[in-house]
Amino acid sequence: VRCARSSACPPDILKKLAISDDEAIRIAVAANPHTPSDTLWKMAKDDSVAVRQALASNPSLDPEVLGQLADDSGLLPMERVL
Repeated sequence: VRCARSSACPPDILKKLAISDDEAIRIAVAANPHTPSDTLWKMAKDDSVAVRQALASNPSLDPEVLGQLADDSGLLPMERVL
């Protein structure tokens, strides 16, 4: 999880961690502002609401992905706006 949270974690590692079976790792990747945008796009479809919530709080999130999350009925209203 430490690498997934780190700004020094290489993009190729973040891409691999994004498909981990460990939800905590995917949450950390989703919240990491250094995660590549194509990976964030894929994570917007993650089965885990917690991962999508972390993604909604990512300051580097593409506005189009944020728009997709705004329609996510699994997220709380405040998280949809972030």
